[in-house]
Amino acid sequence: MDKSVISGIIKKDEAAILQFIHLFQDVIYNQCYTLLKNHHDAEEACQDVLIKAINNIHKFEKRSSINTWMYRICFNLCMDKLRSKKSRKKVIHEIQNQNDTDENWSDIDSIIEKLSQEEQRNIIDKALALLNEADALLLNYYYTQDLSLKEIAEIFSISQSSTKVRLFRARKKLAIHLNEMLPEEIKAAYGK
Repeated sequence: MDKSVISGIIKKDEAAILQFIHLFQDVIYNQCYTLLKNHHDAEEACQDVLIKAINNIHKFEKRSSINTWMYRICFNLCMDKLRSKKSRKKVIHEIQNQNDTDENWSDIDSIIEKLSQEEQRNIIDKALALLNEADALLLNYYYTQDLSLKEIAEIFSISQSSTKVRLFRARKKLAIHLNEMLPEEIKAAYGK
């Protein structure tokens, strides 16, 4: 992001604020929806995140990217909203203490490649919806947003090695759900 946009926001320049909103509104909405799983709540949370970021842009320290800073605000705000449904401590605990399973998932990538793009997206979306919010968001940050392990670790306030382990576990859970959802003819072709 251009430094002049940040400077413009600090100076309350309407054009800079609108540019900032335009740049982040879709990606922040998607992150909110991934966590909150409700369009109304996601829209409200997205607005809250953007307002909070604009009002606190002067606190952006540039130690990390503006994207990471925004994702962290989004994550924290959504976690606060989830507190009314279940305690934040329980969600953080889910992130930190996920159970491994012994399912065989090594061929899942090549199996999915055989499906059409629309079929892939549909199955992946359904499988992601079965994951807990933290796992879905972690996979989204890494694979869709192309955030580094370091950036994700910053957002979740965990170490990079913990991020790597959690990413592995989340991917493994996703693979299990995907395997359950794949059409039988595709699984049969791969001996699943």
